[in-house]
This record gives sequence, structure tokens and C-alpha cells, in this order.
Amino acid sequence: MSLPAPEYKTIQPAQTHQATIIFLHGLGGDRGGIFEKHITTTLAPALPSIKWILPLGPIRPITFRQGLIESGWFDVPQLATPDKPVVEDGEGQLASLQSIDLIIQDEVDRGTPESKIVLGGFSQGAMISLLGSVVLERRLAGIVALSGRLPLSERVDELKSVHASETPIFVAHGKEDAVVSYEFAERAVDILSKFGRPVLPQGSVFARPSIRFTSYPGLGHTYSEEELLDLIE
Repeated sequence: MSLPAPEYKTIQPAQTHQATIIFLHGLGGDRGGIFEKHITTTLAPALPSIKWILPLGPIRPITFRQGLIESGWFDVPQLATPDKPVVEDGEGQLASLQSIDLIIQDEVDRGTPESKIVLGGFSQGAMISLLGSVVLERRLAGIVALSGRLPLSERVDELKSVHASETPIFVAHGKEDAVVSYEFAERAVDILSKFGRPVLPQGSVFARPSIRFTSYPGLGHTYSEEELLDLIE
């Protein structure tokens, strides 16, 4: 299964372009432009040299929502819970990651080196990004995962690239997340740290190669102003 590069929105930097962040929305977004508004009002002014690329996931039926047609990076056969095996749409997840890699390659072809490209996302977008930290044959500047989990976690040894231990990762998760359990974030950090990345104390500076894991008491399946400010740092 292969997919073309998805359509995307671009927010150009206000100053000289120094790096690019490719940010993937969650299930059902971002055709309403909700995260785009947060970028233009909060993140872009604080990071004026960053170019933002916001891909739009394909429209597809979502099984656990009784076939409701939504924008999503992969199907969800059933809502994942920490107490039972996760039923994955592995084919869809890997196909979407491959399609995002086409955007990364296009950005490289335009003159931005891999070391200046960050891949990140929220919820489903975070999951594709974390999968990318394992699979992609690229030495990216970083991975950002807000409220996600690591898909295909039982296959990481099979899927991992030579760069799987190099790219720094920022993981942020609300402790009251009822959609993607906080326990999934803990599991992801544990698995990814076994590739050789140290897990930094909360509040530490993002650095290569490392994992910065930040939790937010009282936060559900969403992102907060505090989380966005931590991302800026």
C-alpha cells in the first residue's frame, strides 16, 4: 500500500528561514485550521525563523466510529487501552509515514537539510511521528509527540533504521488523557530509551540524542498553553 504526498498548508517564516517543522494533526483535524491558528498566534511569533508545514490526512472511514468518514492518518479498528493488546492498522500507519517522507524529501530538495527538519504531531500525528523516529532512514533535527503512543511497538527491532538511536524526541502527555492513556506515553519512552537515548529530567534542554518526557497533571486529550511554551523552549 502506498500513498501520494498529502496536501498541506504552509506558514512561511517571518525572518530568514533556518529550519522547518512538519506537524501532523490528530484524528478529525486539521481541516478546520484549529492547530494552524495556534501556530500563527503563539508558535510562529516565538519562532520567527521556522517554516511550518501542516499536512492534511486522507479522508477515510474510521472503524471504531462506526465507519464515520474523517481525516485521519490511519484507521482505528478499536480504541487502544493499556490493559489489552492493541489492534493496529499497521499497513495504514506505515503508508502514511511513507507519504510524509515524500514531504520531507521535497523539503530537502528545496535546500533544507534533514538536520534542520523536525517531525511532530498531536494524537494520531504524534503516533506517526514516533513511528518515524524508529523507521525513517533520516537524521532529523527532532521528533515531537503530543498525546500519542508508539504504534507497532512489538516490531521496533524489526523496523528500526540506523538512525533510530540518534534523533532527539520531545514527548508531552496529559496525565488525565482518556483517549490515549498516559501509560502509553510511559511505554513509548521506555521502549525508545532502550535504543540508547537518555531520558532527561522534566524541564531539561532538548538535546541530541535524548528523550525529554514532560507530563501535565490535570490535562486530558488536548494540548495546553503550557505545553506549547515547553515546545518553544
